[in-house]
Parts: sequence; C-alpha cells; structure tokens
Amino acid sequence: MTIRRIRVKQAVLAAAVLGLVTLTGCTADADKVQAHGSADCSTVVRYEGSVYREVGFSRAETEPLGEAEVAECHDAGPPAEGPSFPDNPDFVTVAAFKDSNQAQVLALGYGDPSRPLSRIMVNEELSPKKVEGIRAKLQRP
Repeated sequence: MTIRRIRVKQAVLAAAVLGLVTLTGCTADADKVQAHGSADCSTVVRYEGSVYREVGFSRAETEPLGEAEVAECHDAGPPAEGPSFPDNPDFVTVAAFKDSNQAQVLALGYGDPSRPLSRIMVNEELSPKKVEGIRAKLQRP
C-alpha cells in the first residue's frame, strides 16, 4: 500500500470519528438546555419537585406554565453520574400540552412560535407503557 493510500484512509477514518463525536456529543441551544447523545444524559428538568425526561418532540398545542430547573449532565469520566441538579441551576420555560396532565408530561418550547416544536418531557416516575402512550398521543400528526 502506498503512503498516499494510507494517508487517505487515515483522513477518512479521522473524518468518520469526528462525525461520530459531533453526533453523540452535540448541544442544541433551546433556552440553555443541552441535549446529549449518551445513554446517561438526555434533557432533564425539575418542575414543582418532579423530574421530567425528554422522550421526543411534538407539534401539539401548548399553554405557558412556568419555570423549571435544568439538570447538568455528568456523563464523562469515572464515575459517570448522569444528570444532577446544581445548587444554582439554569431555568427554562415549560408549558403544558393542551388536554394533558401536567403532573405526567410537560412541554419544553423549541423553535418558531408560528410552527411550535416542543420537547416532550415525561415524569420519570411513569411506567414505560404510560410513557409510550403519552408519546404516541402527542406525536400524532
């Protein structure tokens, strides 16, 4: 194999690794919320003492509700602790999905107000079956 071919292969491999790092460690600025592609962290907020985790996106109608604390993500290095709430957290505005129980699900606004796209945030105490039902309802076209 020639040196040129080896360097081309190294460049392709480096680009692939960079692309993977970009996809798995990206941050999406939605009112200071960071979304992480690891298994340990996703968007997590605390509202009125309950913790909510992101499970998808919806265009369902929402109504403003209040402010929620944003968890920090500690998904790197030993030990990877996952999300935790700092003493001085950032806050984001949350909303209620119309015709949904805010104790079970909240909306985290994102995007253009004329075509709202909200993150679906479910109470972490819900069963997987209940979470899937909420997600299916809110993701209907």
